[in-house]
Amino acid sequence: MLNTDDPALQKLFFDNEYLNYFRGLESQFLNDDFFKNFYKRMAVPELGPGYFSAMTDIYLRWRAEEGKKTDLDTLAGQAADLLLNGLG
Repeated sequence: MLNTDDPALQKLFFDNEYLNYFRGLESQFLNDDFFKNFYKRMAVPELGPGYFSAMTDIYLRWRAEEGKKTDLDTLAGQAADLLLNGLG
C-alpha cells in the first residue's frame, strides 16, 4: 500500500488511464533522438530505454512506498546494481 497522500502518485499508481498516458509520454521521451544518441555510448544500447524506465519505476516506488527513508544516492546505487547484476 502507498504511504503517501500525494494525489499525483495516487493517480499514477491507481488510475490505469493515467498510467497508460504516463507510459506513452515516457516512451516518446526515451525514444527521442537525443536519447538514442546517448544510448549508443552504452555497452548494450538496446537496454537503454528499459534501463531508464526501470529507474523511473524504482524512483516512483521509493517516493510512494518507502517514504524516502533511504537517501537518493544510495537508492540510485542499489537500483543500478540490481539492474546491472540482478539478484544473485
